Amino acid sequence: MINWQTQTLDFMLRTGKWAMNYSPVKVLEEAILLLKDIAKADLALIFRIDDNYTARSVYANPPRWNDLIVNPQPLRKLFHDSDADVYLLQDQRMLETLFSGSFNHIGSACLLYVNEENLQAVFFLGWEHNISVDEELQSFMTHARNRIAELLWQCELRISLDNTKVHFNAILDTIPQSVIFIDNTGKDGWVNPHAASMIGLDHPGPQKPEILAATMAGWRSKATNIDEINQRAMALFGMGVGVVKDWVWRFDEPQQHILNVSCVPINSAYLKGWLWVFEDITSMYLANEHLTDLNVKLHQETERADKENKAKSEFLANMSHEIRTPMNGVIGMASLLMNTTLDDEQKDFVDTIRLSGDTLLTLINDLLDFSKIESGGLELEQQPFVLRSVIEETFDLLSVAANKKQLDLLYLIEPDVPAEIVGDITRMRQILVNLVSNGIKFTEKGQVYISVQLNKRTPDGRVELEFKVQDSGIGIPADKFDRLFRNFSQVDASTTRRYGGTGLGLAISKRLVELMRGNIWVNSKEGVGTSFHFTVDVLQNNGPSVQVQEPLPLQELSTRKILVLDDNEINLLILKKQFEYWNIAIDTFATVPEAITAMQEKKYDIALIDLLMPVTDGIGTAKEIKANPKIAGVPLILFSSAYGFNHMTADDKAMFTAILDKPIKHSYLLKVMGKALGHTKASELITTSESRELKPMKINILIAEDNVINQKLITKVLQTMGYNADVVANGREAVEALERIPYDLILMDMQMPEMDGIEATREIRRIYDGDYRPLIIAMTASVYEEDKELCYAAGMDDYLLKPFKLDDVSEKFGKWAHLFTSSGSS
Repeated sequence: MINWQTQTLDFMLRTGKWAMNYSPVKVLEEAILLLKDIAKADLALIFRIDDNYTARSVYANPPRWNDLIVNPQPLRKLFHDSDADVYLLQDQRMLETLFSGSFNHIGSACLLYVNEENLQAVFFLGWEHNISVDEELQSFMTHARNRIAELLWQCELRISLDNTKVHFNAILDTIPQSVIFIDNTGKDGWVNPHAASMIGLDHPGPQKPEILAATMAGWRSKATNIDEINQRAMALFGMGVGVVKDWVWRFDEPQQHILNVSCVPINSAYLKGWLWVFEDITSMYLANEHLTDLNVKLHQETERADKENKAKSEFLANMSHEIRTPMNGVIGMASLLMNTTLDDEQKDFVDTIRLSGDTLLTLINDLLDFSKIESGGLELEQQPFVLRSVIEETFDLLSVAANKKQLDLLYLIEPDVPAEIVGDITRMRQILVNLVSNGIKFTEKGQVYISVQLNKRTPDGRVELEFKVQDSGIGIPADKFDRLFRNFSQVDASTTRRYGGTGLGLAISKRLVELMRGNIWVNSKEGVGTSFHFTVDVLQNNGPSVQVQEPLPLQELSTRKILVLDDNEINLLILKKQFEYWNIAIDTFATVPEAITAMQEKKYDIALIDLLMPVTDGIGTAKEIKANPKIAGVPLILFSSAYGFNHMTADDKAMFTAILDKPIKHSYLLKVMGKALGHTKASELITTSESRELKPMKINILIAEDNVINQKLITKVLQTMGYNADVVANGREAVEALERIPYDLILMDMQMPEMDGIEATREIRRIYDGDYRPLIIAMTASVYEEDKELCYAAGMDDYLLKPFKLDDVSEKFGKWAHLFTSSGSS
C-alpha cells in the first residue's frame, strides 16, 4: 500500500534542484521516470502536442513506444470537459478512443496535462492491472503536475536570465564606453574591459570595492580639471544630486583625451549603488572647439565683410550720384541740342554723345545692381500689379531701339494666367528689359516675342508663371550656354566688341529670378534665334484690384467683321488668340492680294494693316483699297512706328481712321477700334505718335537744385516745352519761396546743402496740409529702391531719374497733366 502523502513530499524534495541544473527537456524526462518509479507504473510516456492534428510521444519507457502519434483533439476535449489537469481512468473503451487502440493491455491510466507558454504536453502513466483510484492518488498526481509546471517555468526563467546575462556581458565587453558599478554597501564592484584598461585594473568583471575605489581615485587625480571634478563630486555625493550627465573629465597623460561622464544611482530592493559610464569624446570635443573657433572667426569675417559691402555700396551710391550729376548735364544738353536746327553731320555728333551717355548710364546701373545683389542688400517688394502692364512698360522703354531696327515687339499672355499678381514689378520689369534688350541687340530682322503661361497653381494661392522671351536673331552656340549667366561674361570677345555690354545683365537677371523662387534657362539655334525662359513663384492678387477698369467695346465688336493684314505670322497668331479671348472673330492674311480679294468678297467693318510689309507696304495697300469703290469706305487702322509716322505725308495719314505706334497695347487697340467704328473722317484721326505732344499748361513751377549745370538744363528743358520756372539752390530756399508764391509744381533735387529735398518736402507737407498741396517731383541720381521709397515716404508724388532727357520730363508732365486742367492752357 503506497502512502501518497509521503510520496508527495518525497517528489518535492527529489526535484528541488532540478530547475537550477536541468534543461526543460531533462526536467520532463526525469519527472516522468520519477513518477513511474513512485507509482509503480508499467508504462510512462510524454506526448508533446505539436498542433491541432498531431500529438507525438517524445519520451517513452519502455522505449518501444517512442514516436507514437495520436490525435490531440480527444485529449484536449477530455481535460476541457473535466475542467482538470489530472485525469484517472480505468475505462478500456476510453483508452481506445484516446489512443487509437494502442494500449489494449493497460488496465488503469493517469493523464497529466501541462500547458505552458512554450509547451503543451500530456504525461501518461499506465498500469497493466487495475489500481485503487482514490483521493490521495488524485492529490499526489495534482501536486506532481503542478510541481512539473513550476519546474518548467523556473527553467525557462533561468535560461532567459542566463541569455540576458550573456547578451548583457557581450554588450558591455564590446561597447566603446567604460562602465563601472560600485555597491553602496562596499561589498560589490564590477568593471567592463574598457573600464579595467582605462583605470589600470588587471582584469574586468567583479572587483573588490576597496581596490576599485582606490584605483579610481588615483586615476581621477590625474585629470587636468580635477578641482572642477571634485566640486561636482561633492554636489553629487554630499548633497544627494540625482542623475549626472555631460560631466567632462580632461586628461593629458599618457595622451590627451577627454571623457564625457554620466553617473546614475541604482536603487532597487536588492541592489543599491552607482553606475558610472565614461565615453571618450576627444575627437568630437576637439572638433567642436575647433568649430566654435571657426564660427567666431566666421562671425568676425562676416561682420567685416558686411561692413566692407556696406562701405562699398555707399561708395558706389555716392559715385553714382557724382557721375550722374555731370551725366545729367551731358545727356540733357544733348537732347536739347538735338531739338535745335542742326545739319546731318551735327545731328550725328549729338546722337553719338547721347548714345555714349546712355551706354555709360547702363554700365553704372548694372554695376550698382550687381553690387547690391552680391552684398545681399536687395529685398523684393511685395505689391499687387497688373501683369500685362509690366510687359507693355518694358516695350515702352525699348520701342525706340526696336523701331530703329524695324523689329516687332510682340507679346501673348495665355488666358489662364492671372491678370494681377503680387511681387516686385520693378525687378520683374528689369528682368524683361534685360532679356528683350538682348533680343533687340542681337536681332537684325523679325521680332522679339514675350509669352507667359501658367505652369502650376497651389491651394494657398501661389502660381508658377513661365515667361519666354524669343527672338529671331543670330542665336547662341550650344557649347556657350554655360557662360551666359556668369558675372562679366559674354559668349565671346567678338560679341563684346561688336555689341558692347558689361556681361552683367543676364547674371543680374539670374539672381533676381532666384530671389523670386524661380529658374532661368536658354534654348537657341545658331542663325535661327534664341529663347530665354524663366519661372517665378508669386501670389495671385486676391485682394482689391489695382487695375483701372475702363469700359471696352467688346459687345459692340463681337458682332463686327474684322480683317487683319500683317506679314508677320507670329503677330497674326497673337492677335488671333487675343481676339478669340475677347470672343471677337477676325480673319487674318499675310499678303496684300489675299486681303484685298477677301475684302471684295466679304463686307468688313474694320481693317487692321501693318505698315512694314514686303512688296506693298501699308501705305500702298491703303491706296489700293481707297482706289476701289467697293471697299473704299472700310475704316483702316495702321500699325506703325514713330519713325514711320514721321515719314508719312498728310495725304498718307488721311487714308487712315487711326494710326497706332508699335508695340501695340491690346486694350488700347480695342478702344481705338471702338472709336473707329464711329469716326472715319480724316479730321478726327487718332494717332498715338501725335498724342505724345502736350500743350503747355498755365502753372507755376519751382526748381530746387544746387548744381548750376543742372539748373540750366532743367530750365532749358522746360523752356523748350513752353514753360518758365523759378530756381532756388536748396531746400530751405524752396520752403521760403512757397511763402511768396503758391507754386503748382516743384522739381526737387534730393541732395542739396543746408536742407536736402527729403527734409524740405517733409517741411512743406507739414506747413501746407490743407487744400493747397503742390505737386512735388524728386530729381534724383539714386537708382536704389529704398531711396525712391524715401521720396514717397517724405510726401513726394513722383521721381525723375537723373540723367534725364526732354522726353523723360515730357512724360512726367503728361502723367500729371490731369491735376492742372482747371488752370486752362496757354
